[in-house]
Amino acid sequence: MKTIYFILLIILVSGCGSINPKYSTNISVEEGSDVEMNGNSDSIEKPNHINLVFNPLMMEDIKSNTEITTKWELIKSIPFGEIEGNEVELEIYKSNSKEDNLRSELNGILKTQEVQLVISDLADSFIEKKELDCSQFCLFQRIFAEQEQYELLGSVELYSNGPGNRLYIVYDLINDKFKSFNAWGEPYFIDLDDDGSDEFIIEFQGLHMSLPDITIIKAYNGKLGFSESVFSSIQRNPGDFATLNINNNPPTIMISNVQSDLEKIHNYIYNQGVLERTESKLK
Repeated sequence: MKTIYFILLIILVSGCGSINPKYSTNISVEEGSDVEMNGNSDSIEKPNHINLVFNPLMMEDIKSNTEITTKWELIKSIPFGEIEGNEVELEIYKSNSKEDNLRSELNGILKTQEVQLVISDLADSFIEKKELDCSQFCLFQRIFAEQEQYELLGSVELYSNGPGNRLYIVYDLINDKFKSFNAWGEPYFIDLDDDGSDEFIIEFQGLHMSLPDITIIKAYNGKLGFSESVFSSIQRNPGDFATLNINNNPPTIMISNVQSDLEKIHNYIYNQGVLERTESKLK
């Protein structure tokens, strides 16, 4: 079964470049982590503990726009939560190209009573689908746990060479600014370590030459920290990949391999920035 999955994955990714965000590949492994060879002489056993490295989350100010160009056609308007009691709307505009062979670009205008901000190059699915879901936009309206400065308003899908590239819209409550960052994957708020505070998870499903992966966003020295990818942190063998199982209690991060039927499935739990191995079993 695993061999069939790998063949399908190779068919999917052939001819395409990597699109996964770039992360640090530094690996921090605690002493006594028991890195050893398993039944496959070419495969290295996973450690018992892995410290994830968190770096400051880099965000950019969203550019303002005081005037809508006449070349833009308003397609729809979407309620997009509220900031300090003021409603926010996302207006979707289509830029009409005179060239028949050129794609008509979609742009968004994020509007409040006080500001009008440009979100460039939205995904075509905003007009291709009659009913939009979280694949196109997600409304969160959540303040990130254990800090008081940043509120995640929501996300929108950007035009890319595959689905899942999202722009996350964040409101800076202290400086009264809208900021953004982008990342590939499905977003979740979930309490990974059962401490009463939700971490923000972005689970990349895999696309082109990039395998499934997970990143975690949490409070970091009073700000926001973006973890290096679990894939980069835990990879020991070619073909390793990471997925999130939210049905377990607590949720587990599963590490497996698409290339070897001898490679075990390893389950890890997250605990305050550390991945702890709880179980390893054969496929």
